[in-house]
Amino acid sequence: MRNSLQPRWDRESKQLAIRIASGFKAICVIAIFLAVPSLVFARATVSIQPLDMESPAVGKEFSVDVDISGGANVAAYQFTLEFNPRTLALVDAKNADYLPAGAFVVPPLIADNNVTLAATSLAGASNGDGTLATITFVVIEVHPSAIKFTGVLLANLDANQLSVIATNGKITGPADMNEFPIAIIDTIPAKAFTGQAISLSGAGSLDDGEIRHYVWRFGDGSSADRKKMAEHVYKQPGNYTVTLTVTDDGVPPLTDQAILILTVTDKNLFVHQQGKQITSWGQLKIKK
Repeated sequence: MRNSLQPRWDRESKQLAIRIASGFKAICVIAIFLAVPSLVFARATVSIQPLDMESPAVGKEFSVDVDISGGANVAAYQFTLEFNPRTLALVDAKNADYLPAGAFVVPPLIADNNVTLAATSLAGASNGDGTLATITFVVIEVHPSAIKFTGVLLANLDANQLSVIATNGKITGPADMNEFPIAIIDTIPAKAFTGQAISLSGAGSLDDGEIRHYVWRFGDGSSADRKKMAEHVYKQPGNYTVTLTVTDDGVPPLTDQAILILTVTDKNLFVHQQGKQITSWGQLKIKK
């Protein structure tokens, strides 16, 4: 697969590896994301800015930024943005300078209705707010459409996947048209543990009318329907992709989806950096 991740872990150097794929163009694929549970609780938000903008006229160009807020120890990212090819055409996609100088930048992977960008740093990590990339479109047809994430990944220097919330954007049309809602997961737990109820809220989701339906999928095969607020208990530790899908009351009804990567840790595990007790995964030794 052209834009698949190929995880690698160098046990001795603990550095990220980059695989160069040959072809008509050399494409770097970041090899950083592990499928093991992580003890990283910091959570960033990656969003389209502006979230809501009126469509320019046909033939006009406009740009949106992919911004990050609340980043902590971010050393790599990859995201895929999907757009409606009947209303928008991609003109340009450029990574910004959020990561430290010297970061490896992956050339954009472009399809008819989506674009994937990625970058990774081996020398250091970034914190706080900033811009990951700028995407430029040209308007083909003035009509409501969504610019939405179909995947977002963040990782730190130790190749641990970081929790992240993805917030989509929308392009609005004439005032008499039904506009796309914006799904927002706005209340989330600071920490998530197995066996404990985790509360989530989508009450901050936006629409020009009314949102009629909320559907939660928790990433472990279970779901909840018609609830702004949801509670869920995870039985196993790990990284789970939580999605909230909202549907408005328009004719026809329109939908949007928000994504949250949630890190769930075993509630019986404790980490004491001063050495009295260390119990964890990965590079930490387990003592019973």
